[in-house]
Amino acid sequence: MENILKQGDGLRQDLLIYGKTYHLWRNNKYIGIGTYIDDPNIGDSFLNKKINSTGEECFEVFIPNEWKFV
Repeated sequence: MENILKQGDGLRQDLLIYGKTYHLWRNNKYIGIGTYIDDPNIGDSFLNKKINSTGEECFEVFIPNEWKFV
């Protein structure tokens, strides 16, 4: 995440708060909504809980370079 923050000059990057939900963009393309968390396996990340095609819960992990409070 530190790399992303360093590349963010001039981009939409609201303050990052654990547990807060954000609209997310990557290379000027909207990629969805995710919650900012500190996961013990992958570190700081944006996650979104989903139900996959077989009905199981899963998570999407987002790597945005822009974010804005929902």
